[in-house]
Amino acid sequence: MERDIKVKICGITTEEEAGWLSEQQVEYAGFVIWKNSKRFITVERAKEIFTKLNPNIIKVAVTVSPDDALVEEIEAAGFDILQVHGTLTEKVIKMVHIPIWRAVNLSSIGQLQEIKTAFTGEDYPGAGKITAVLADAKEYGSGKTFGWEDFSSKEEAGEEQESLQRIFAEFRKLLKEQQIDFILAGGLTPDNVQKGMMIFAPDVLDVSSGVERETEDTTGTPGKDREKIRRFVQKVRM
Repeated sequence: MERDIKVKICGITTEEEAGWLSEQQVEYAGFVIWKNSKRFITVERAKEIFTKLNPNIIKVAVTVSPDDALVEEIEAAGFDILQVHGTLTEKVIKMVHIPIWRAVNLSSIGQLQEIKTAFTGEDYPGAGKITAVLADAKEYGSGKTFGWEDFSSKEEAGEEQESLQRIFAEFRKLLKEQQIDFILAGGLTPDNVQKGMMIFAPDVLDVSSGVERETEDTTGTPGKDREKIRRFVQKVRM
């Protein structure tokens, strides 16, 4: 039976971490191909890590405003999905042969109102190639949410919160009509993931800093924590 909500662990930098993802049978592994990130690795390094990854795990190249040369390199390396933050050009949309996950960086949940119309209609940029919208916090890899942790229970929800929930429901409806998945990212941890699932009922949960160890290694890389990965996956599948 297919799981209702799938898991993506992002920011993989070592073969050991790939093995931990395989242990937990997560659905997606994210590799950050962006030099400004602490989790940056080259496409060639990602290919080396692929060898330790269960072949059933889908490989996602996480990029920021990629150019056509980088997209060609990513496709040639065997990535399955192109995740794009920042600018997504028409040239990239036309040339890419793998699905696109379009990331949007939000300061608050209220910004969903501003972006929902960008993914409707057959003529929107990326129609047919964008298979998911990923809602992330304002700063990439910040470990912060875009404000949803402050939501109360439905019984205690105020008028403003109810309005935001209606906006989100409309947004999800539009995505479903376009057969586009919704991915929740930004600030997820083993401790708050169930609340995120309750509020958004996402198709995919995307976690990075929330499953990392407390201290960085000697190179400054914030590596993953095997036990946190296990706990996160366990909370999602309870």
